[in-house]
Amino acid sequence: MKRSIINFVIIVIVLLVTKYGYSASLWTIIDDLKSTDTSRVEKTCKSLGLERGALGLSTVRFLEPWYGKSTQTLSIISVSWEGPFDGYLILIDSSEKVLQRLRTGYVKSIELRPLRKDGNDILIVDTIKGTGTGYRQDQLKIIKITRNGFVDIWNGISFEKSFPLQIADDQNYEIKGSINFDDLNNDGVQEMLYTITQTHFFFDPQNHKLSQGKTEKIKKVYRLVNDKYVPMEAIQNKENNNGGDIP
Repeated sequence: MKRSIINFVIIVIVLLVTKYGYSASLWTIIDDLKSTDTSRVEKTCKSLGLERGALGLSTVRFLEPWYGKSTQTLSIISVSWEGPFDGYLILIDSSEKVLQRLRTGYVKSIELRPLRKDGNDILIVDTIKGTGTGYRQDQLKIIKITRNGFVDIWNGISFEKSFPLQIADDQNYEIKGSINFDDLNNDGVQEMLYTITQTHFFFDPQNHKLSQGKTEKIKKVYRLVNDKYVPMEAIQNKENNNGGDIP
């Protein structure tokens, strides 16, 4: 009976590895990264070729993208840390070979979305890109996943804040950016709407505080052309000029 149970467990493990394409050692890597044991984390980071912050890892995420009809299984590990804010995306194949390490900044959120044109997935990553006294910038990145690595196809601000207070009013502002694929009624992610809302603030010296000024909203539509999101106005200018390269 005991031997039957052991054989059953072994068969289940083999089936899982065969079906999903990853092995127990990949889960070991993830467990090591999530460990509270500093030495385990340090050892695994070194094996993956990562330079981590002094305060250790803050977030570890694991994703499995769909790569068309390919039998090759790809896995993505996202690691981030504070002190200072930074992070990586790591693309790993089914043999635990690291295909690419992409330094992204601190990953706040990450989402897989299908790219219907060729059947692959894309990554939408929101990162903390830069910080300073009275300043912070977060950046949205759209990344295509290929067998050979990541392809960066678009970058844009998701959040930016500059409040140096006593300095000129035009430097006191807040920007919020968002992307939307669903409202354009197109195939998958072939077109994208990028909305930027910028709010200005002015310094009130009597009350020693910032007061809100005018708010501006800008919308831009992008189309996916040769693995890059290109502004629609650039495409239309090309059509009006009877061809030529898209800037």
